[in-house]
Amino acid sequence: MQASLPEGLEPYAESPLFTETTLPEKLRSLHALKAGTWGKLMILAGSVDYVEDAAGSLRTTLSEGDSLAIPPQVGHHLELRGSLSCKIVFHRQAKASRDAGVQ
Repeated sequence: MQASLPEGLEPYAESPLFTETTLPEKLRSLHALKAGTWGKLMILAGSVDYVEDAAGSLRTTLSEGDSLAIPPQVGHHLELRGSLSCKIVFHRQAKASRDAGVQ
């Protein structure tokens, strides 16, 4: 688990605002971000458990004001702990670095 995003990334998309009633089933079941994509999970209100891998070997409770960097290709899911308001901002390598062919 990483608290902040690596340097050299830029945001390119953002999820809608999710609540305990609108959090999609896909986010509640094991999934992973594609190669090259990082997510920044931002908790605006309430709390949620971030669980990494199918065995649940890493569990982190996030509450209002917390954020978490989600690396590419790492299996994870979210478990509700009650009320929730959150969003995910998706990041990728900055355009200047992509144009220059930097990996």
